[in-house]
Amino acid sequence: MPKFKRFPGLLFPVFAAILCLALSGCNLRGRKVNAEPPPPFHSPFTEMIGRPGMNINEIKKVLLGRLTDDRSLLASLKLTVGQQRSASRQQFDVDAYFAPPDFLRVRGSADAGSVFDFLLANQQVQVLVVPERKAYVGTQAAMRANNTLMAGLQPEDLMNCFFVQGNFYDLLEGYAGGQLTEQKDHYLVTFNYPTGVTEIYSLRMSDLLIDRIDRVYRGKSVGYVRFDGYDYYGKKHLLPTRFEASQPSGAVATVEAVSLTPNAPRTPELSHFEIPQEFQRVPL
Repeated sequence: MPKFKRFPGLLFPVFAAILCLALSGCNLRGRKVNAEPPPPFHSPFTEMIGRPGMNINEIKKVLLGRLTDDRSLLASLKLTVGQQRSASRQQFDVDAYFAPPDFLRVRGSADAGSVFDFLLANQQVQVLVVPERKAYVGTQAAMRANNTLMAGLQPEDLMNCFFVQGNFYDLLEGYAGGQLTEQKDHYLVTFNYPTGVTEIYSLRMSDLLIDRIDRVYRGKSVGYVRFDGYDYYGKKHLLPTRFEASQPSGAVATVEAVSLTPNAPRTPELSHFEIPQEFQRVPL
């Protein structure tokens, strides 16, 4: 059975950092875009897969049939960051390579050229903010704890969203406390963790695809991820095509896939990261 890997202890370390840089005064110079309503949900399935009255084991059986061994992902993306109702959201073209649990490279550009470059490797983080001529350097733990850089957001792994189907199956397998609730056209699976955090996974009854994850802490919403569609890549890898992640502050990051290549090899160039001499080094 495939074993899925995650970035442990993190939910979107890169895009939360980029988002907070944009909100805290760094001139990232992305394209200005207005907030738009989400598109209609896209499903690659045309026939009814789910049905009323299913139990957890029946749902797991369907999910098991979709599992693939996703070890890495090479991606070209459109990343939009900013406040949820802002008219000045910024959009970037992003080239990224994800190899959970310990490697992530993300490069962003806009009309004016290169904007940022991010490397997470061996729990060390390096971020170039090109327009500011600054390099943020430190440990993964320091990045999560830096409230100035992160503008109070807890960095977590947005990249886990690409592996949401497999991660959810692993959660069903490894955590016995999932509670299944049936609604008119959805199934909800709720996990109450000892930390006081509750996660609610919403599955469309028609195709058993996850279209939303809500996270609650002691009765208060602390963010959500909304999935706007899925497609098959490399013929057998079922991956999200677009999703939006929200934080309690109202900050939002929207990711839209341009191209996805599952299990692409990691080249030596992806690990090469050079800080120009003229850049100011800033500790995380």
